[in-house]
Amino acid sequence: MKTIPILIALIMIISGITILIPKNVSATSDNTWIADAPSSASVDASWENGTLIAGQNIWFVNAHDGNCVWNVADGFGNFIIKSGYTGIVSYSVNFGCSDATINAGTFVAASASTKCTISGNFVVASPGSLGWESHLVFSGSGKTIMSTSANIITSIEFSGDSTVSGIVYSCSIVLDGGKTVSIGAGSYLRQYAGLSPYSAFSNLGSINGAGTLEFSFTDSTNSNPSITLGVVNSPILVTSTSSAESSRTLTIDDASVIGNSLTINSGHASRTVTVDLSASNYALSTTDIMIGTRGILKGRASQISCSGNFNSNLGTYLPESSSLHLTGISKTLKTSNERITNLFIESGASY
Repeated sequence: MKTIPILIALIMIISGITILIPKNVSATSDNTWIADAPSSASVDASWENGTLIAGQNIWFVNAHDGNCVWNVADGFGNFIIKSGYTGIVSYSVNFGCSDATINAGTFVAASASTKCTISGNFVVASPGSLGWESHLVFSGSGKTIMSTSANIITSIEFSGDSTVSGIVYSCSIVLDGGKTVSIGAGSYLRQYAGLSPYSAFSNLGSINGAGTLEFSFTDSTNSNPSITLGVVNSPILVTSTSSAESSRTLTIDDASVIGNSLTINSGHASRTVTVDLSASNYALSTTDIMIGTRGILKGRASQISCSGNFNSNLGTYLPESSSLHLTGISKTLKTSNERITNLFIESGASY
């Protein structure tokens, strides 16, 4: 990582033409932040090897903790904040990099309009953190997004096929058309739902994997959102945290086929969380349906198909005029004494 600075101008003779390369430009592929006081990325003296060059690997290390305003709109190599750095890197322009590793300090957008596009793998690990205004675009194909610390990203856009590892939190999740997000086993892609105006969910691709797609209501939730699920083959959890300020509702605004289970519950001691199939009576098809503590499924006049277990024993199923179609074999139907007016155990099913 450390290189010998170029102390004098290099003279190159190409076809008889003399080209002067300024002495503050380094031929190295690495550049390390050396500012001990707040500075900007465009200040040559803040870097070990002078002027930033597109494609360089960028390093922030524990020896120099000055805050950095990132104001260079180029594409770079790997962007690495190493353990021990305690400063803040705040990007005020759109820029891109290959791999990004945040092992310390804080990485954050200076405003809601600036984004960092990452074409490689992304790792954030404690004590590294992402500030509230973090807008990340993952453009690489076959790359991994890993978080091992509780960081809330304001917005994530997946414009390449990605794998989620750990718990990745975001207020806004956008998956571009034709792209796939795979959630690893034991991992979560968690949207903090209803945080207007930040909260949005758009799935024009597909979400797969054994890990969980979670919609979570928190103490900051200020709205009851409607979403279009799109293609989801991962388990879905709709829940509230223990600090939720009120009961909340997530409305499913399309006919949805979930290739896995749907779980609805609330972590709050008294407030509920509801999944509403909307006044448009959209159909819902899934494997297992688990309506847990203070969870509610509002059926409207929808057709609900369940190929696995159906359990509302700890929560509430409000069938209204909906129909419940059970298609599983050797599965369990367990309710909390609701009156299900339109129950169909389909041919070949057993409960």
